[in-house]
Amino acid sequence: MSLGCSHQKGELRVADIFTDHMVLQQEADAPIWGWARPNTAVTIATPWSDQIRTYSNDSGKWKTTIRTPKTDAQPQWLKISSVDSTIFLSDVLLGEVWVGSGQSNMEMPMNGWIDRGDSLYDSQNEIKNANYPKIRLFRVKKVQTYESLEQLDGSWTICAPETVPNFSAVLYFFGRELHENIETPIGLIDASWDGSSAQAWVAPDYLEKIQGFEKAKDKLTLTAREFGPFNDWVGEMKQIPRDELIGAAAFRFESDKTKPYANLNYNDSVWDTVYHTNLSKVFGDDFEGYDFEGYDINGVVWFRQEFQYSEDIRSDSLALFLGPIKHLNSTFLNGKLIGRKEHWGSNQGDVVYKISSKELKKGKNILAVRVIDVWGTAGFKKGVTPKILNDQNEELIVLQDYWKFKRSAILFNSTFYVIGDDEQVRELSLRMTVFTPSSMYNGMIAPLIPFAIKGAVWYQGETNVSRSFLYKSIFPAVFNSWRSHWGQGDFPFYYAQLSSYGGFSHEVTQLREAQLFTLKEKNVGMAVTIDIGDNDKIHTHNKQDVGKRLALWARAKDYGDTSLVYSGPLYKEVTFDGAHAIISFDHVGSGLDTTKKLVHFEMAGSDKVFYPAEAHIVNNQVIAWTDQVKTPIFVRYAWLPYVEANLFNLEGLPAAPFRNYTNHEE
Repeated sequence: MSLGCSHQKGELRVADIFTDHMVLQQEADAPIWGWARPNTAVTIATPWSDQIRTYSNDSGKWKTTIRTPKTDAQPQWLKISSVDSTIFLSDVLLGEVWVGSGQSNMEMPMNGWIDRGDSLYDSQNEIKNANYPKIRLFRVKKVQTYESLEQLDGSWTICAPETVPNFSAVLYFFGRELHENIETPIGLIDASWDGSSAQAWVAPDYLEKIQGFEKAKDKLTLTAREFGPFNDWVGEMKQIPRDELIGAAAFRFESDKTKPYANLNYNDSVWDTVYHTNLSKVFGDDFEGYDFEGYDINGVVWFRQEFQYSEDIRSDSLALFLGPIKHLNSTFLNGKLIGRKEHWGSNQGDVVYKISSKELKKGKNILAVRVIDVWGTAGFKKGVTPKILNDQNEELIVLQDYWKFKRSAILFNSTFYVIGDDEQVRELSLRMTVFTPSSMYNGMIAPLIPFAIKGAVWYQGETNVSRSFLYKSIFPAVFNSWRSHWGQGDFPFYYAQLSSYGGFSHEVTQLREAQLFTLKEKNVGMAVTIDIGDNDKIHTHNKQDVGKRLALWARAKDYGDTSLVYSGPLYKEVTFDGAHAIISFDHVGSGLDTTKKLVHFEMAGSDKVFYPAEAHIVNNQVIAWTDQVKTPIFVRYAWLPYVEANLFNLEGLPAAPFRNYTNHEE
């Protein structure tokens, strides 16, 4: 549980990002830093420059810069020496270094997540052909902290079929596209975390600039002081890696003491009681979905309720209806496991398990549900009453909306910690979750700084959909805070706009719009992916085109390919001619594609009621109209969670969803 690396005080060290096989940014004043005995000389030798000397300070830290030349793509070396110690780094390449960050669509590896049902197009062939010795890979270990770390875990590896399967697919395809087109060694640093929120990647000093997070920095500092005793407490507990409960092939109890919890005759008289209307008593509160001002307790909770059964029905087609449960659950009836949804992505919709009348007992019965809370608020849905249905889908038994409950484990930093029988959960002022502000910046980005990079690519937003109105300020704070701390100016930052997915709420349209508006920021670019989504899967199978489209921005903006069309059509303006909307675009490339029938255009008049519109392309403009709106004022395109996009330029790049009005006008 302890965070940070252990080293003998005074030994010569270099920051963990410096290892064999690394890539140093070419033609840069590349920082290099580490630790040694206090107030001693440290020398750095390379084959391309004169020896550099610097000195460690009173605490033993040293830092200097190395001027790197233009690459010749040949292996280099570094030798760092101090007193009687030497570190030799071999097979070092000079080239272009990019950081990839975000949540699951960035983290999803080349071999997919088969246990989640998420696969990558042509995965095995892509892995088989990933022989690129001049591409180097670095995966930052997942760590969340309340204070910035100086150390991280990881090492550089050579891109090969043996090393690429667990590496970010989007980042690999981005790097491969660059490597094949600019013929330069590429270094890729993967610092991503599935399910992460944007605010978790913002540096603490930028949080106070965001409405609702003004006190975050102070709260992080307070919690950091509390963390020592908390760390000691969980350090004594039994630990279970997250993936041994979530996504495991078979159900597993957390410990021997929880095995009786599902049994008919287990005595739960000392357990507390909770109603569906007050689940914050179990799972904590949250601040507008961000778990900030309140506290959030993630982990495993058991719920039990007793009910009576007196019917004389024989049927193998009964059903237990529990309604939606967040996030994952396993359900027992009289000690028998009747249903399990403990795999990622298995918590969509209502929880309904088939049961037989043979599993019901005359008189007393016990229903036990193990709920795994992964982030945010969780549990049963308020206002939904559990029930048992007959084979005609009619109510047979109406259950209660209150339960006995007991917490059995807490989830922290991807590990479950099993709680003792009579142990009280220790609270922190700011509980660590994927929503915790700055936590991933502190643990995964801060230790990289100031390693010289060319830029960064990003794929994130799904976790922030429910509060899309705040994304307009949170998202720019991510890269602007990185730039501020990195000290390399406004380095390029390219990101993927969220793709189509049928499981999104309608608020995703506004988050995509926030991503579109972010193009007003300095030195950013957006890869539109609306056309490669999946109605049933939040993790797109086609990561190849995501990486390629991100690389188009870099090739055009950073590597001199000025003739390249790097974006799909972006809404410019609309004028109205009677009942017709005439829509103009930037980035039409060599023209709009007229071979596809246009759909997903909608129009409205002053009543703000939208109707589907006919649309066709004339002189690289879209002309839209509908007989149901005589005097249109509003127009929009692809303004749904899932669409099959059909507006492209001739280079095959899709148009971004758009509207010509704001929420205030709607």
